[in-house]
Amino acid sequence: MSLGLTYHLQGLRPQALQHDLNALATIESIGDSASLARAHNNIAALYTDMEQFDNALIHLNRALSIMRPRNDPRLRNTIGQLGILYRCQGDYDKAIDYYKKILTIDPENYNALNGLGHTYALKGDYDNAIKIFELAKKSRPDRPIAYNKLGNVYDSKLEEEKALSEYKQAQKVAPRDQESYKNMANQKLRKGDVKSALDIIEEGIKNNPGDAEGYYNLGTVYLHNKRYKDAKEKFTKSIGINSKVGKYFKALGDAELGLGNIDNAIAAYKKANELDASDAYSAEKLGDIYAERKELEKALDYY
Repeated sequence: MSLGLTYHLQGLRPQALQHDLNALATIESIGDSASLARAHNNIAALYTDMEQFDNALIHLNRALSIMRPRNDPRLRNTIGQLGILYRCQGDYDKAIDYYKKILTIDPENYNALNGLGHTYALKGDYDNAIKIFELAKKSRPDRPIAYNKLGNVYDSKLEEEKALSEYKQAQKVAPRDQESYKNMANQKLRKGDVKSALDIIEEGIKNNPGDAEGYYNLGTVYLHNKRYKDAKEKFTKSIGINSKVGKYFKALGDAELGLGNIDNAIAAYKKANELDASDAYSAEKLGDIYAERKELEKALDYY
């Protein structure tokens, strides 16, 4: 399913879903159980991303029904997806149960540890979140995710120095990753220090100038400070690097709206909605614009 995965990674979820559903029909006719289970997993991941949780659950249960009798080692991937699904639905206790099932089989599973820690954090159980992220760090000390997530927990507890220490460690193991720079910049923004926040994100861009996310992060700071022209420039730069990410067009729409370029804003929001059909924000903005223009039929299409 390499083409479907390519669509998915590019943010083209409807195209990825259609490809994977077509592939599923072909695999069902062949009767290859291993490929069939993998296909259901891929489709479930797409439905989860699109917040169509009932459809996701149908395909995950089908994958489980194939894998369990065969004791398939990839069963943990399906269980992990169930954890993600229930976490996205806000059913944190059920998500925690599924992550723990994986850890019973594989105590050092990095993805499961991060998923469990993140779920505890969302639940407000910061003590358990900290314990789990510490385990994740020991499991894969060369990866930045656990450091960043642990830093976010400390930030939520208003322990800024501990948070900063984790963000710096994330930068140390992955200097090209933009997440830690964004997190450090957010610390500065909460104190009203916009210049320092911009400097930190610029440093991240210098370390990885080909990463669209860095320019997007910079643009969001400009946008929140109503520097719409600068924001538009950075969002346009992000899109020039990767034109398949809906949030870049959504942010560009906000910048164009701030500049009073209504037609440009419409085009950007439409592209964002095209790339991500679950993007309710862009749809609502389009509805508002058309309603203000008294184009009520068009407005109703998006509301």
